[in-house]
Amino acid sequence: MTYNSNASGDNTPQPEESKMYIGTKVALINESGSLGIIHDRAPIRGVWVVRWYAGKNAGGEQLVQEDALRRA
Repeated sequence: MTYNSNASGDNTPQPEESKMYIGTKVALINESGSLGIIHDRAPIRGVWVVRWYAGKNAGGEQLVQEDALRRA
């Protein structure tokens, strides 16, 4: 069976591209004042290594789920 994106009635969800990438400026969704940059991709799907420049984690690195981040 092959996938046909033009087939009528095909409601198969399209794969989403990641909205984050290395070099993206980010902030934590639930924390005001946090500011960091994605430094690397963790070996776990949907997890990034973030270097923090502002906020309570300033000066450190942290593994963060992509769902907990927003673009800054």
